[in-house]
Amino acid sequence: MSNETLLSYFQKHVKEHPDRVAIRHKDYGIWHDVTWALYGEKVRQVAMGLISLGFKKGECVSIISENRPEWVYADFGIMSAGGVTAGVYATNSPEQCGYVVQNSGSRFYF
Repeated sequence: MSNETLLSYFQKHVKEHPDRVAIRHKDYGIWHDVTWALYGEKVRQVAMGLISLGFKKGECVSIISENRPEWVYADFGIMSAGGVTAGVYATNSPEQCGYVVQNSGSRFYF
């Protein structure tokens, strides 16, 4: 069994392939490329931002969003800071959103 994690694979790609395209997404009909280097920087910014706000390893952070690059930046940033993500569907009712956030113990939200 390998000791590799999703986060270690991510970090490996950032280091070994900084100029390759990691994510392509369409915004207002225009395609945009995100390199591994930029992806890594956005993840680092999320992690450092959470830590600067008092985030502690093992805490849970809720993300509510449509499928978009910012979701994965936040998710990997949370993992990088030692946290756990509680995903909330953007189509959930307000009551369902509240349930997930409350029961996850999230102090931080995206």
